[in-house]
Amino acid sequence: MNCSSTAPRQELCLFNHQYKFKRTRTAILGKPRLNIGILTSSRADYGIYQPLLHALSKDPIFKMDIIAFGSHLKKAFGYTVNQIKADGFEVKYQIDNLIQGDSALDISKSYGNTINLFAEFWNKSHTN
Repeated sequence: MNCSSTAPRQELCLFNHQYKFKRTRTAILGKPRLNIGILTSSRADYGIYQPLLHALSKDPIFKMDIIAFGSHLKKAFGYTVNQIKADGFEVKYQIDNLIQGDSALDISKSYGNTINLFAEFWNKSHTN
């Protein structure tokens, strides 16, 4: 990009230069800049996240913590947390939130359980 163009382009160019400098500085110092928690509850969202997970795991600015919950942790759904591990990712946290059953009451209890478990998790977590 030519940085001598219009003002918005100059701002973007300046931003890109600052970002590259910060990335290089962080990589040289060897300290992660952001600790990011990635929530995944099923094969459906994990498949969508895979390219992002690979990119984040290779970038020295980010320290990525995968938080698996939902159907990933249930044998009835294939215990797909093992697939995440087989793909080379560490699953730092597992939150077993689902209550067995498909009734409206079971689903409501699972929602409530999820809220309570994540409230406790975020209270203890150091993830940005």
